[in-house]
Amino acid sequence: RRVIERNAQALEARLRERAAEKLQAIDERTQAAMREAAGAHRILYSPPGMVAVLEAAGPEITRTRARALAYQVFEWTAANERLPEDIYAVIKYLYALPKDAWYQSLEYVPSETGFEVRSLGADGKLGGEGNDADIVLREDLR
Repeated sequence: RRVIERNAQALEARLRERAAEKLQAIDERTQAAMREAAGAHRILYSPPGMVAVLEAAGPEITRTRARALAYQVFEWTAANERLPEDIYAVIKYLYALPKDAWYQSLEYVPSETGFEVRSLGADGKLGGEGNDADIVLREDLR
């Protein structure tokens, strides 16, 4: 039993360290991405000709929002010393449930070694090409 407890403590310590490292590593990149996303979001209120620009930027906007969600998951993990079981556990770190560029909810999927943040693309279905392609951000905390 002591061996199991020591192994569990060692794993928790490694998860904490890895989460802290990831937070530090992506902090600047995520902050810049969030500023980018805020700028891209303003396109919605621009002249009609800009809608094409927004469509072309959809995958990048979604990747930016996925990175922002991953950042929030890392913050939650560092504060709670474990991965959240679902997106609702992270809710206090978020203003609202995160959406992709096509206003569909991003999916958070925990695993034994980390987590994924997913978007099913513009069509909301698995697979696809172009704007319909799935976007998956994988974060490994090992």
